[in-house]
Amino acid sequence: MNLTDRFLDSILKLADAPLSPGSVRQVERCILDYICVTFAGRKMLGDRLAAIEQGAPEGNCEVLGTDKKLSVYPAAFLNGFAAHFAELDDGNRTGAPHLEAVIISAMLAVAQSTEISFERFIKGIIVGYEATTRLSSAMQPGHKQKGFHATGTCGTIGVALAAGYALGYTRTQLKSTLSAAAAASAGLLHMLDDDSELKPYNVAGAITRGLEAAFFGRCGLTGPDDVLSGKRGFLSVFTDETDLFKLMGAFSMPAIYLRYVKPYASCRHSHPAVECALTICGEHDIDPAAIQKIEIQTYKQGIYGHDQTDITSVNAARMSTPYSVAAATVLGSCGIEAFTKKTIARKDIIDLVQKVSIAENARMTEKCPEERGAAVTFIMHDGSSYTAEVGNPLGEPEHPLSDEVLEAKFHSLMTYARVYKRDQDRINNAVRALDRNYDDLINGRFFKLDLRKR
Repeated sequence: MNLTDRFLDSILKLADAPLSPGSVRQVERCILDYICVTFAGRKMLGDRLAAIEQGAPEGNCEVLGTDKKLSVYPAAFLNGFAAHFAELDDGNRTGAPHLEAVIISAMLAVAQSTEISFERFIKGIIVGYEATTRLSSAMQPGHKQKGFHATGTCGTIGVALAAGYALGYTRTQLKSTLSAAAAASAGLLHMLDDDSELKPYNVAGAITRGLEAAFFGRCGLTGPDDVLSGKRGFLSVFTDETDLFKLMGAFSMPAIYLRYVKPYASCRHSHPAVECALTICGEHDIDPAAIQKIEIQTYKQGIYGHDQTDITSVNAARMSTPYSVAAATVLGSCGIEAFTKKTIARKDIIDLVQKVSIAENARMTEKCPEERGAAVTFIMHDGSSYTAEVGNPLGEPEHPLSDEVLEAKFHSLMTYARVYKRDQDRINNAVRALDRNYDDLINGRFFKLDLRKR
């Protein structure tokens, strides 16, 4: 049996196992987080994607944060783009993909356009998380070093297998789906550079390519026998070295439990340092104006592309660890309020950014990706200093957000998106009992909101 067959069979073995209440609850947590980050992203975008909406055919798939229903591809594309735009969606530290923005956007569109059961919907999401996480984890760090964005590349395959499984494909159809998705995989980390706003395009593109591969896969046309292996196979093209143990699922639990959930609105690589800064400020009475310099030590993979101090746009700020730390120090938080045009122009924050340095810590690099940590030292003008160190930050599976904190994030972002509290409560309660409310989800009643003037 070749590598592709072994990979596919291992995914199917997980998917075909009985669905546990714990797995359902974990997917519900994923969906609740997905909803609020998508609504927030949509609010930030405003009407900037109107050209796509206006030219798209109508259908049964909801575009969250609007009253529009479109066909599968544009609805999934728009929701995926919005879900990642606020930089608050979940991911996995080992493989560095974002997950809910890709997988749930796709599965919501599949559920609203076809007749799939609640169990198939839940299991499809689990399959998508598993396939995306295993592939990306097996290829890192070489995948990133080559300039590829795992969300786009591995997410394409994750979406395809999630949709194919939910639609009840045969194994032959799923293997064809996998081959088609591998051929379509794409995603450049260059989309994070300069003032680019196209990082979410890697998410949205993975969704539409993955869905195309899934719908094509039902034809059952034969692809290469082992699309993952060989000199011209997926793994050889996208990385120099593959960890086969991670590819075959050598984790302590299914990938759906290994996600991180973001408490801060910046790139995940900045979160250990942000948490250090907030810890120092919480334990000491820090006057930002009294800081002479801030020194950050972290793992190597979290520096390149995230060490910029020339903040020229909101997106540049989100990707910058120095900015995120400076903003957290001045504001006492690092939520969406830290990443607005007005905030990134504040002189007190920008002045502090120029005092921040970031350097590699060899010990932290050696521990990565099992631990992605940082140490931050505030050196004051009076000669005193304060240091904090964080291993894996809040939101990782070792330090998960409690239900209460996750719900607070949900209400905060939904309020930002101008959703009435009664609608927030209704959606929150419905997600917590998704099995009883699944018909409302797929029939368009779930997100029927009284939206405030936007």
